[in-house]
Amino acid sequence: MARPMHLINCQSVLGHSLFYKNETDLTSRNSLPHVFQKMRIHRNLTRVSLAKKIGFTEEYVQDVESGRIFPNLQYCLRCAKEFDFNPNWVKVKWANAVIERYSRRLKKGLGLED
Repeated sequence: MARPMHLINCQSVLGHSLFYKNETDLTSRNSLPHVFQKMRIHRNLTRVSLAKKIGFTEEYVQDVESGRIFPNLQYCLRCAKEFDFNPNWVKVKWANAVIERYSRRLKKGLGLED
């Protein structure tokens, strides 16, 4: 099943980039990067202002939000604190994502892809 195209850049309409053009494991609507980006937008924070608040670079925030990199746990916990999320929920969600990503890479490496 093909993944849906969604939330294509509507910068001229809303004044900011919405989210990913293609859905992947890092860009799915349930992913932590997606949830954190939605909260950042909801709170009218720019990537720069969020980066300053949580002690990361704007480039790191942009790479996480674009799906180029998987966020580290420290980033997720700082976002959780900034957005008043339960840190235990974030830890479990992050750990599950790490396990899922590792499992997929292991299967691919062993030639056991579905």
